[in-house]
Amino acid sequence: MKNKRDLIEALIGTAILCIMSYLSRFIIPLFGLVVVTGIAFPLIWAKVKKDWASIGFTRKSIGRAFIWGFVSGAVIFIYLLFDGFKSMPVFTDMLTIKLAVNIPAWILIVAPFQEFFFRGWLQTKFQKSTGKWPGFVIASVIFTLWHYLPAFEGSATSNISIYSVAGFFTILAFGFIWGFVYLISNNNIIAPWISHTMAGIVAVVIGKWSMLQISP
Repeated sequence: MKNKRDLIEALIGTAILCIMSYLSRFIIPLFGLVVVTGIAFPLIWAKVKKDWASIGFTRKSIGRAFIWGFVSGAVIFIYLLFDGFKSMPVFTDMLTIKLAVNIPAWILIVAPFQEFFFRGWLQTKFQKSTGKWPGFVIASVIFTLWHYLPAFEGSATSNISIYSVAGFFTILAFGFIWGFVYLISNNNIIAPWISHTMAGIVAVVIGKWSMLQISP
């Protein structure tokens, strides 16, 4: 064990977020606090510690991070685009308006609250305490399992199917992809942030996710 303190902090942080996320099934507004925590907690942590690199905010390997982010994002985008058209989309009306609302949401809220916490803060903690590759695997698995705590499927914003074998392995694969691009970019948060945002945008395009539902 390389750093016991980092491991303990990672486990406590994970437990708190998971408990809050599960309770949001019964107290829906609580999920807003989960989102705020996912964004604010790592930022406050880095500010207090005066170590922004500890959550992936670094200029190190920034070019590589952009490349890995866009390349992995493009692969996921194409996969989801073709897979999504196998079924009838739900949120296809007024797509331009929905993209105008949802693209900023994914860039500024949805992708950051997951990536800042699970990659920037949590994966870094596990890498420091268990090793680079074990930390990457542990954080990716936790990221996958966390998706089953809040009420994602069938919510007002999402009709993404996660309660299936294919759904589970899709989330697991994406978790490993985003964890890998973070790791391979020398822990630069830009890579998974871009990739995750691109995945979110295609989810809007194929009608699987939208913060805005408009009847024509």
